[in-house]
Amino acid sequence: MKILRYEMKCIWLGRLYPVLLICNAVYACIWMRESGIAGVGGTAPFSKWTYLAYCGAMLPAAILTFLLLLANYYSPKHRKADILPFASPFTERRLMLIRLMALLCGFLILFALEFAVFAVPNVLFFQKYTVLLYFAAGLMHMLPALVLSLGFGCILGKCSSKLIYVIAILILSASLIQPAVPYDLFGNAFFMHYPFTLPLDADGEPAYRIVPLWIAARFLYLAAGILLILLGVCRTRKPQHDRAEAAA
Repeated sequence: MKILRYEMKCIWLGRLYPVLLICNAVYACIWMRESGIAGVGGTAPFSKWTYLAYCGAMLPAAILTFLLLLANYYSPKHRKADILPFASPFTERRLMLIRLMALLCGFLILFALEFAVFAVPNVLFFQKYTVLLYFAAGLMHMLPALVLSLGFGCILGKCSSKLIYVIAILILSASLIQPAVPYDLFGNAFFMHYPFTLPLDADGEPAYRIVPLWIAARFLYLAAGILLILLGVCRTRKPQHDRAEAAA
């Protein structure tokens, strides 16, 4: 727990994470002003449909944020600084798992911030506290995609930290051509178009109903991400240093 708290402080007090956190918050505010307040898919503002479309729009930026933080762990400069931790009883495998936990804690902070950007205006202007129940659905939407991306990062980062930047570029490119299908990794287009295909309820808007394929896809992404992380971490070996490095 002490090492986990140390790694979390390194992330929070570093130069990269606070800047990316602010960028994500600004992007969330822009999306809310342009699309969220008006509602998506013919639904009311601040509906659950709108919130999940909002989560899908935030996903590429969130994934990019934590891939950049992950790339730092595999950089040559960070590898040299890891000589002292690896001289302790902690293996590189255990230390990497702790660092991934720290990244997930950082994601929860980012997720909570983005949720507040969506929920606070609804509570202030409409006094509707049902938006607070959206938290679990949003986490189920965003977390599997993040874990899957970190899994690919762990696999490729061992070869070169530059490959993680390649993944980040591919994810940004994929976010520009999102198909409106329930198994899409991001889901923004799906939640913006799917409500149009549903009949209207007594309130005059599509009732919130999720297809089983969307739920199955989230579980599949989460399981695949955990498997990739375990493969990437378990194959990691403690680096060998010569006597001069050990003496240093």
